Amino acid sequence: LITREAIQWLESRTDKPFLLYIPFTAVHIPIREPADIVKRVPKAITEPSRRQFAANVMHLDDSVGKILAALEKTGRAANTIVVFSSDNGGLPSAKNNDTKYPEDGYDPGPAGGSNIPFRGQKGEVYEGGIHTPTVIRWPGKLTPGKYTGVAHISDWMPTFCALAGYSNSTDLKWDGQNLWPYLRSEERRV
Repeated sequence: LITREAIQWLESRTDKPFLLYIPFTAVHIPIREPADIVKRVPKAITEPSRRQFAANVMHLDDSVGKILAALEKTGRAANTIVVFSSDNGGLPSAKNNDTKYPEDGYDPGPAGGSNIPFRGQKGEVYEGGIHTPTVIRWPGKLTPGKYTGVAHISDWMPTFCALAGYSNSTDLKWDGQNLWPYLRSEERRV
């Protein structure tokens, strides 16, 4: 539903600049994926709840792919920055049939992901709870590479504003900083 709405919105846009924020709920428990996606999970994953988790990741990946395809189809890909990120690390101790969610026949068992090699998990300030990857795509503007510096979700507001040409007044203070100079830097590529 989220993907379909995002694509319909993209296809209905004029040529004006836009910001499209898509807060997928995946990967998050409880999980019950459609059978056709679960069938694609490698047979090596045998635990039913882990198969659901893997299917949820695959479903998310499919959805992101469809949105990127819609950007290509509408001719917007070259002039659109796409940021894919997470708000926190995984919760390895999570159970797919956790009692804090209404009972609905979810496959019981572990379904919380892994933060290896980091210690900690969602809700903790150890690296496993706060260290998350981010993938950025902007064809023609950003070359492939890796930025290993420290960044935070609050850095995106000043980054996007700078890219849009907005000059921050002195009376308005950002919680973050503009990451664009670091992302464009030749030194950050690995």
